[in-house]
Amino acid sequence: MLVAPVAMFDVADGGFTFYNEKQWAEALVEWRRELRAEGQNVDYFNEYDLVDMKFGDEVFIEEMPSEYRIVLDK
Repeated sequence: MLVAPVAMFDVADGGFTFYNEKQWAEALVEWRRELRAEGQNVDYFNEYDLVDMKFGDEVFIEEMPSEYRIVLDK
């Protein structure tokens, strides 16, 4: 049982991606790596800035309050 504390909404397709804490940390590391490979200096970006740089206005994230967190069956 994994609790998803972060939801990422894709405006273009209307879909959500849910991340537990471990998945979210891994995604942030990967996106930083990808942006650095493109020549971007993202060392001091917070997670909101990082998602904005990676996906632009098409995606936004929200940390889910504990009473609304969902359980992922993974």
